[in-house]
Amino acid sequence: MTKTHYFSQVSLRRDILKNGKWEQLGDGGYGLHQSIWRLFPDSEQNQQRDFFYRVRENERIPGFYLLSQRVPEDRQDLWEIRTKHYEPNFETGSRFAFSLRANPRVSRKLFQGQTKKPSKHDIFMDTKRTFREKYGQNPIGAVWQNLIQDVGAKWLTRQGERLGFLVEMGFVNSYRKENLHKKGRQIQFGMADYEGVLSVQNPQTFHQALFEGIGGSKSFGCGLLLIRRV
Repeated sequence: MTKTHYFSQVSLRRDILKNGKWEQLGDGGYGLHQSIWRLFPDSEQNQQRDFFYRVRENERIPGFYLLSQRVPEDRQDLWEIRTKHYEPNFETGSRFAFSLRANPRVSRKLFQGQTKKPSKHDIFMDTKRTFREKYGQNPIGAVWQNLIQDVGAKWLTRQGERLGFLVEMGFVNSYRKENLHKKGRQIQFGMADYEGVLSVQNPQTFHQALFEGIGGSKSFGCGLLLIRRV
């Protein structure tokens, strides 16, 4: 049975902006994360996440895009929500401009012969470590930026091979480390913003990219592939 999906544009209500009730969002980025969970009653308690989102930054009114299997409900009276059924149609060869915020990771064994499951590492920090081991210093300036583009492009190409799309043109628009604080514990991960053009190679597996997301940290605003036809 095909699952129903909804795409929502969610913005902070203007009156919340005016009266300064930002405390309802909690402490920083993790507070926003909690507020999004609360749009889906019982999800946080049962840890049954069937949604992921992308924060819209550098906009006058804070908000985010949301892809979910249920219609979000604003029980906090914080948000303006516009929701529609999300059933994109495409076939082999369909071309789309895309935008993606992802947490690109790579598996690395700690030592030869290790038997436990390999740990996941941020691909850019892993690249920086490899560079430092080879040259005795961290990459900086244009060298570092070129490495980000090269390593980021290779990671996205691998995702496309696995998820049924070809990256015709793509680049890393930005990369940064995100720090969230949860009950005295720090959560840190890398976020890379991609833009470019892709073409669909396998419609069935491309659905997986859209509806299951790409990369890690999907609970924290990563993984949502935004597309528009070109």
